[in-house]
Amino acid sequence: MSKYKELDYNKSPFGENYFIYSVINNGDRLLIKIKSRPHDCNCPYCGG
Repeated sequence: MSKYKELDYNKSPFGENYFIYSVINNGDRLLIKIKSRPHDCNCPYCGG
């Protein structure tokens, strides 16, 4: 279970490997928080 709750948007503008979990509009700025989805790939540099 992830600590981030994915928000229900039609499609992420960042691609299918990311999801938006928070949107804050304070009038003069829009803050969009995104998180990458878990994946099975290892880092090509460190193997982690």
